[in-house]
Amino acid sequence: MKNLLLSLFLYFFCFLAIGMYTLAINLIGKTFWPEKTKGSLIIDKERRIRGSYLVAQYLQDTRYFRPRPNIQADAQCGVAIYNNDFKKVLTHNYDKQLNHADITMITSSASLYDPFIKKGEAILQVLSISKSRGIEVDKIYKLIDQNTLSKQKIFFELDIVNTSILNAVLDGYPGK
Repeated sequence: MKNLLLSLFLYFFCFLAIGMYTLAINLIGKTFWPEKTKGSLIIDKERRIRGSYLVAQYLQDTRYFRPRPNIQADAQCGVAIYNNDFKKVLTHNYDKQLNHADITMITSSASLYDPFIKKGEAILQVLSISKSRGIEVDKIYKLIDQNTLSKQKIFFELDIVNTSILNAVLDGYPGK
């Protein structure tokens, strides 16, 4: 009986301690970093959720920046040498690619949902987006520059841009 009471006491103590720790961390975060604790959701003016800044939005409309393709030819083998379906998809993407010097936009990212593309790939999409939306090219270039994660020695060797953020700003949703 003594062990049961001790176990119950320890259980409730740990439950309260973990709950208090979680509450304290949440309150500290909301106090000092309120913009960071809101999460990554894209919310419109009517307070509806439109997506996430961390997940690529695969939109076929020419009014939007396109992320890297989501290619899943065969879950067993993702190497084009051994997989004819994957090879066909890569060849098709290469044939319709604007910039044949760079193959990053014909291959998928490791997670398949990565919203980041190289700044150069975003710049290649500017003319079609400008034409579709009727926006000046310079405004779109400025938007890309404002949202570029520039070279950072340890983490990035390339200038990259989040297509979900660019598309959200173009649609009038607040940027991250």
